[in-house]
Amino acid sequence: MARPKKVGLDYFPMDVDMDQDDKIYLVKADHGWEGFSIVVKLLMEIYKESYYIEWDGRKAKIFSRKNLFDLETVNDVINLCLEEGMFDINLFKQYGILTSKGIQTRYLEATTRRKNVLIYKEFLL
Repeated sequence: MARPKKVGLDYFPMDVDMDQDDKIYLVKADHGWEGFSIVVKLLMEIYKESYYIEWDGRKAKIFSRKNLFDLETVNDVINLCLEEGMFDINLFKQYGILTSKGIQTRYLEATTRRKNVLIYKEFLL
């Protein structure tokens, strides 16, 4: 029996100075290290799936409960990330997904050795 094709990543690169970015400073200013943790956990969820994640109220509840975050805080952090461009607001409004150009670039670089990578043209930035 053939092995199922891998879609997501087992690991992803993260800049060692990620916490020095002004966008992350804003998250930390409003929500402390919990906000930073939410961002990192979101990136983990995204890369585990592929280069985007579908996001709605149901997913937010599951994510917050699974990771022991307050739902309101999770929603506030996501809204701030959308406002600051950490996630693309247009794709979120149109398709209900969280992604960014940087996420997509890192995902495509990490999957260059794969024979087939499923990409939705409408999601590409």
